[in-house]
Amino acid sequence: MPFDFDHPILSLMQPLIENWLIRSIGISVLAVFGLRFLNQDGASTARSRFLFAALVMLLLLPLFVCAPSARVTVEMPWVASASVPAEGRTSGSVVFSLLFFAWGIGCCLWAGMLATGLLQLRRQLAHAKSLDSDAAWSILVAECITAVGLRRRPRLVMTPSRAMPCAVGILRPTIVLPESALDWDSERRRMVLLHEMGHMKRGDLWLQWVALGVRGMYWFNPLVKSLHQALLIHREEACDALVVASGTRPSIYARHLLEIASTHQQASSLSPALAMATNDHPAALLEQRIRRLLSGNRQIKPSPGTRWMAAAFVTSCCVLALAITLVVPAALHSTHAPETAPWSGDEIQLRWSADPFPAE
Repeated sequence: MPFDFDHPILSLMQPLIENWLIRSIGISVLAVFGLRFLNQDGASTARSRFLFAALVMLLLLPLFVCAPSARVTVEMPWVASASVPAEGRTSGSVVFSLLFFAWGIGCCLWAGMLATGLLQLRRQLAHAKSLDSDAAWSILVAECITAVGLRRRPRLVMTPSRAMPCAVGILRPTIVLPESALDWDSERRRMVLLHEMGHMKRGDLWLQWVALGVRGMYWFNPLVKSLHQALLIHREEACDALVVASGTRPSIYARHLLEIASTHQQASSLSPALAMATNDHPAALLEQRIRRLLSGNRQIKPSPGTRWMAAAFVTSCCVLALAITLVVPAALHSTHAPETAPWSGDEIQLRWSADPFPAE
């Protein structure tokens, strides 16, 4: 039986998905340009909040598109009405169906890669040994918790593999160390613990799941990939700055970071675990991090005028993104409204029960 490209369900979904796609491109373009402005401004807190707002908006965008009550109709006289001939709609349905199934296959592949990463992480944690009862590690963990200001004490486990030190777990935060950590001196142990606790203090364990969900949903959008890479760079630099602010010399920390990255197995950036170094462009990322450390850039506190400018810019971008998400031109709404429901309930039921090969 041939596939029905003019299926009622696909016909009902087509305008919604097209609307979601166009608006997602607009929000991602706005986020990329806004992030470039904030990178020049140097406000680390503003960059973090801006990235979080952009990713959350992209994640929730399908809900706003599919909910008619969330839309705001605005009169726009310059939006002209246009009618699409039936032949154009038919050929467009074929293209839409093919693209829709391609998107679904891409999402399934993404979910498979994420599931594989989760299974590998679970297998790694299954063979891990707890270090909470070790007196030396417990004292060092308590000191780092006080330095960072964590409210909750994380678990500390050691895995027999050569895995990169990482933080994992939303409900039960855990710091995973390789077996070679037994040979580290107290200075390196403290640096690693401070770095991973910095992720927990910033809420990066939660943001990682948001970023992975958005990256999988928009796997076809290179702008979303660039936003995810910017998130990787920003969060690692923020935790590096936290370690340096605790009193560690930048040159010493950079040397330890380079040795850890070169002697341990780097994790994937698509994993829910937050590792000190990932295999997503490791050379460029490490080079930028070490350059920032050695240049003495400790995230100088911006002036009040700069903070107000950054706040105003972030607010303007959020308002514009909300407008892209919610506003529907009145002319466009009235023109395309009948297309979202081209058949009544009885007509849809009749099409479902109709014989695709009627007898002559």
